[in-house]
Amino acid sequence: ERGRWRWVWLLAVLLSVIAFFTAASRGAVIGALAGLVAGGGLFLSLHRPSRRQWLGLVAGGLVTLGLLLATNSRFRSLVTDPGSFHQRTEGDVQRLGMLQGGWLLGQERPWLGHGPGMVPFVYPEVRARLVGGVETSYQLHCAPLHWWATTGLFGFGALAALFGLLLREW
Repeated sequence: ERGRWRWVWLLAVLLSVIAFFTAASRGAVIGALAGLVAGGGLFLSLHRPSRRQWLGLVAGGLVTLGLLLATNSRFRSLVTDPGSFHQRTEGDVQRLGMLQGGWLLGQERPWLGHGPGMVPFVYPEVRARLVGGVETSYQLHCAPLHWWATTGLFGFGALAALFGLLLREW
């Protein structure tokens, strides 16, 4: 029974790794690197590695990092043309516009927010005041700002209380 579930989890992890390697998003690469660090930390917390295992862990991490950077076109362009890092792309302008929009939405209702799931409905109200941004947005591409726009400062307090309880139990 346990062996069968291991294969299910292994397949799920393999599919997520494939999704990370094929994504063109810089966030996916950062997520993959965070997963790599978390996996290495879990391995180190459960085992006392020998020198050979340390070398294998470091080599595997460097190979994975190289593959992630080599398969992501945005990171490859940064390596081949470092000057492109200082040029704004259309996506950068859109993200800055969404950050401005999220800030305006948060300022409209700072304590309670607009309510979960309401950003797509209230975003068009502030869209006209933005320099960039997209016509419709279902998220603000910034989790803390999105949380503030939807749940307000009371939502932040609830999130802090939840993390406090989790840390206390841990």
